Amino acid sequence: MKTMVPRLFLDTEMVSSFDTLLPKFEARAFASPFRSTVPLIAFAKDNWSGFKKLLSACGLSEDVDVHFEFKVNSPKGNGNPSHTDTMVLSATHACAVEAKWTEPRYETVEKRLKRKDPKDPEGVNAEAFVGGWLELLQPFAAKPLRLNDFSMAVYQMVHRAASASAMSRSPSLIYLHFDLAGGSGGTSTDQYHTDLTYLHNLLGKPLNFPFHLVEVRIKLTSAFIALEHLKKGLPETDLAVRSALLSGRLFEFGETHIQTIVG
Repeated sequence: MKTMVPRLFLDTEMVSSFDTLLPKFEARAFASPFRSTVPLIAFAKDNWSGFKKLLSACGLSEDVDVHFEFKVNSPKGNGNPSHTDTMVLSATHACAVEAKWTEPRYETVEKRLKRKDPKDPEGVNAEAFVGGWLELLQPFAAKPLRLNDFSMAVYQMVHRAASASAMSRSPSLIYLHFDLAGGSGGTSTDQYHTDLTYLHNLLGKPLNFPFHLVEVRIKLTSAFIALEHLKKGLPETDLAVRSALLSGRLFEFGETHIQTIVG
């Protein structure tokens, strides 16, 4: 088996190291140490062997390009592109990796379609835009996809899965849940499993498009504890978190549990 060697990118811009990657994130991207991007970057930077193992277990064992904040647009309508936390690409596979830690459950497709937009009072553009994600998913689905069937699906999961489908490779989706001992107040692993299973069923349980739920146990180090009381949203907090990510270890990474949702 080949040794998996990562090449790092911010979206499509190649960088030489994590030292050059972090300054390229948008302003205030790290303005809270509790954003899921923080353990994601730490996991890839400080524990690449563990990151590599989970990718291998999920079907990626070749050399890979690791694209942080990877953008994909819906082919229909107008709206914000999907920003996948990490799109991992090999010559044959595309794996969208979405990191989760303290976040609440995201909105459903139904709520996304009901958002008020003065420029689109009838929701015509919204339906076209969301329908575009289903258009990307359709070649990998095991049944015809209809927008009305997706009302209760988590909208973010839909466009993250669609982003993997857009890469002209064999797609997969990983939700990477960082689980802090004692809880972190975010969505539970069980809820992510329920939502991923629901979406995979809507796609007809395609064998060629596996979903994976990865739970990684974490403990906070003293370096993280020194950051946790910083005020959220400030540029000073952003700079402190970036500096701490590069200069030390913010987490201890423990057991990894992988659940595959397929067929």
